[in-house]
Amino acid sequence: MKKIQMPNTASNIRLVTTTISRLVLLSLAASYFAFSLSARTAREFADDYAINWTAAKALTRGASVYDNAAMRRLALEQVGNEKMRGLFSSTYSSFIGLPSTALLYLPFTVFDFNSGLWVYRVTIGLAMVGSVWIASLALPQEDRLDAISLAAIILLSSTATHSSLQLGQVDGWIMVGIGIAIWGASKGRWTIAGIGIAVAALLKISPLVIAVYLLMRGKWQAALSTALSITVVFSALLMIGRGNDLITFATVIFPAVSQGTLWNQNQSGVAWIGRIVSSQTDFISAPPTIDPSIRAAGMMVLAMLLFALWIVRRGKEVEPSEIALVVIAALLTAPLTWEHYVTWSVIGLMTLCRRSMWRALGDSTLVIFMLIVFGAVLIILPTVGFSPDTIHRQEWFRFLTGTLTIGLLAWLIAGWRLIRTSNLSLEARRI
Repeated sequence: MKKIQMPNTASNIRLVTTTISRLVLLSLAASYFAFSLSARTAREFADDYAINWTAAKALTRGASVYDNAAMRRLALEQVGNEKMRGLFSSTYSSFIGLPSTALLYLPFTVFDFNSGLWVYRVTIGLAMVGSVWIASLALPQEDRLDAISLAAIILLSSTATHSSLQLGQVDGWIMVGIGIAIWGASKGRWTIAGIGIAVAALLKISPLVIAVYLLMRGKWQAALSTALSITVVFSALLMIGRGNDLITFATVIFPAVSQGTLWNQNQSGVAWIGRIVSSQTDFISAPPTIDPSIRAAGMMVLAMLLFALWIVRRGKEVEPSEIALVVIAALLTAPLTWEHYVTWSVIGLMTLCRRSMWRALGDSTLVIFMLIVFGAVLIILPTVGFSPDTIHRQEWFRFLTGTLTIGLLAWLIAGWRLIRTSNLSLEARRI
């Protein structure tokens, strides 16, 4: 007698429930994204785009991108907006990126300021979408939808994303670079992974830590590819007469920026600890730099985390989730991690969505899941700032100035536990 195959009702109900929940969350996140971004762009000036766009204009004029007086005159001449008058007056209101950042904005100088700003915002938004897609290709087919949905919900809901797009920042390109590095690691394409790292490192220095870790893991091809890619771009800058700017960055800008700041928008773990132990109470209008001993401790913690990860994973193939932990560790220990930087970590978080990583957790599965959810909630929330009087009256409010920091810590702990307890396989490389 032929056995009749009965439909798995429980499984079908679970699938329908999961699909509906995913669609509801994505719809809510998209609605909030549209509302929040439109409100922010209407009331706030795109300071960072203005600074970087002016630096790109300076490249075409032969002026130094670090000459604040010349940059201010150029900004007023080209834009005419009175808000430009307040820029280029202090370290963090001036151009402090590598000259390669100015190169990135060069194509947008063919537009007037306002038109170029919106073209750039659309472009950087597409770059963020592309980075999610690239990172998803590092995962097995069965895990991609979960990873894309998680990243989309967090990125659409997070103030960090809204801030990055409103300011006209470079985070989308850095996310693309990290996504390429993750994909390259998943396929063993180390030269491509190194190029991805270089793309990110030419815009912000922190992603270079990925190349250092891969070198520790014996992937010298990735480190060499990173070095060669950066050398090519620097050579191009030398050819267009930007040698002095490179020297200025290395001798003046980088030493100043590497001191960090206790401003509440700085969500690195180093800055958070600095605010907790500082005798100061003003972390909004006149925040001091981070104590050198705390900065040194941050570098020591980063070195210990990289070494610990190397110990755990030595003798095994490099997994994309290792890059995720390195990115989060770098964000936590760097002297500067602005609010919008945390978007980088979402690309890394996608690598933790592999079912093969969760099967070995057993009873701790719920705890790790809740850690990731807890971290996501904090990453979504805006940075909290308190007046000096409030902190003076309620000293424990200092702990609340690092909500994104705590979120990153939660993700770091969850990722570490997943790597330690899981027998990672290489399904993605066979797809």
